[in-house]
This record gives sequence, structure tokens and C-alpha cells, in this order.
Amino acid sequence: MGSGTHITRKTKNMTRRRNDGSETFARLANWTRGQAAAERLAAQLLRMDGFTTIDPSHPLGGPDGLKDVICKKDEIKWVGAAYFPRGQKSFKTIAAKFTHDAAGVKNNRVDGLVFVTNQELRLGERKQLEKSASEIEVELLHLERIASILDSPQCYGIRLEFLDIEMTKEEQLAFIAARDAIIEQRQGALQEDVMAVQQAVNLLPEQVTAVFTGSLSNAGTATIAALDAFGKAKRNVKASVFISGATDGLGITPHWSKTTHNDLTTFVEQTVPSLGAQHALAGAVIENYPPTGHLGDVPEDCQGQLTIDSNGNDSGLTYICYLSYEEGG
Repeated sequence: MGSGTHITRKTKNMTRRRNDGSETFARLANWTRGQAAAERLAAQLLRMDGFTTIDPSHPLGGPDGLKDVICKKDEIKWVGAAYFPRGQKSFKTIAAKFTHDAAGVKNNRVDGLVFVTNQELRLGERKQLEKSASEIEVELLHLERIASILDSPQCYGIRLEFLDIEMTKEEQLAFIAARDAIIEQRQGALQEDVMAVQQAVNLLPEQVTAVFTGSLSNAGTATIAALDAFGKAKRNVKASVFISGATDGLGITPHWSKTTHNDLTTFVEQTVPSLGAQHALAGAVIENYPPTGHLGDVPEDCQGQLTIDSNGNDSGLTYICYLSYEEGG
């Protein structure tokens, strides 16, 4: 045979990124994007971890008063510090940076330090850092913790922006499932709200004469509606009360009382059944008083009022009270 022709085939090296969170872990550990990006990523991580009112200082440089971020969580005010060097540093170096940032708590008159870092911290090392600043609140968002946050479906966009890691097919499926779950949850809540409003409308007196709104405190007894019958009696008084945020078993007890105009001394008090949630939808209680019949009449030149005994269980609730009555002769 004569000299043959050798054909060389070039094959493309098809490599997948590392799985099991290794890619996110590695890119965080070998951070190359600088301090400005680190502070911006830290702010996003804090938001995803439940911190609120996040106020960054100077990501692009400038004096920050020992704070990269000011934020709140669980009614506690925090300073946030971002420490993202390239590669793993010694624990002595990490501890020195932590101690330096912890001074920002006193300087900024806050309660705690949340230390966001791309450094690995063993359990014992975390305890040492917390013990070294025992006089303040401490939260540590270390490498493993922030990698776990970024690998959750709601953070795939943040991960793409700061680490340039796209979603795998598996992650795309997880993202779609998480999105659909949120949509379904919100649709369910909206449907419950609509049903609650419809139920409230169905339970209203046929003819609404007066509407009272307000909020309840845990002071014990709250007046939610009042009637004056100067000159004419109020007859066949009925009431419907819509209390948002309430649930079964709150122990809220309504009372209908008739009082004299001059000294407001109670001369008749009719206690109707406890607020047992005739209808409880979307975290609301709707009740008619009384369930059948009417509350009674408010005699001429007297006052009537509907009060609620809360037994200390109604903090933060709001109400709408609809009254229906006829003008007597």
C-alpha cells in the first residue's frame, strides 16, 4: 500500500462544572472580584438570611466607620462586615479581622456584628470567635453557610451575577418547582382572602346603618361600637363584627350594654356567646351578635355600646363593626 492519509479528529472537551455544591464553594473560596463586589454580595446574602432595612456604606471605597452594612433582624440592630480574601487564611488572621470589625458595634451604637466571609470556619473556631465577643450579638455567615444559601433555588440569580455559575438541568427543575410552589401558595392565600370578604358580606345585617373601625389592644376591654338615642329610641339593633388576624380559641368575649346618658352607669348588660369563630377564613373571625334575633333596643335618651373583653389575647387585631337598627318613635 502506498503512503496513506492520516486523519486527525479533534474532539471538544465537554466538561461539566463541579456538582454537589463544589463549584460554588470553590469560586467563593478563590474570590477575585474585590471588596466592592464582596460587600454587595454580602448585602444580598443578609437579605436572603432574614435581615431587613439593609443600608450599605461605601462599597466603592471611603471611610465607613467600621461598618460595611447596617441592618436589622429580630428587632436587633447589626453592623455587617464583609471579609472576602483570595484563598484560605490562617485562623489568627481571620480572628484579627473579626476583632477589628467587632469594634464597629460600639462605634455605631448597635447590638451585634454579622460577619460575612468566604473563609472556612470549623465549629471550634466559630465558638472561639463568638466567645471573644461575648458582650455583643454575633452571627457568622461563613463559607459553607453562604455557599448553601447561594445554592438554593431563590438565589440562583445572585449566584449567576457574582460567581458566574449557571443553572444545571437539575437546578432548572428545582427553580421551576420552587417558583410554582410560591405561586400556588399566594393563589391559595388570595382565594382565602376573597372567601373571607364574601363571607363577611353575607353575614352583614340586611341594612347597615353605621360602621365602626379600629384596632384592639390587650388592655382588657375595648368599645368597638356605640349608639346614642337622643330624642328617639334605637330598636332592633343588630351587629356584625369582622376581626382580622383572629383565630379560634382567642377567648374574646363580646358584651352588649345599655347605659344612661348622664353617668354611663350600666343598668342592663347582656352577654352573648364567646367569640367562637362562626366562620374562620384567612385568619379572620366573623360573628353576628347575637347569632339569632337582635341585641335589643336602646331606649330614648340612653346610650348603648358593644364592647369586647379580650383576656389579653387580641394584641394587633383590627376590627370592622357593622350596625343595623331602626329609628323608634
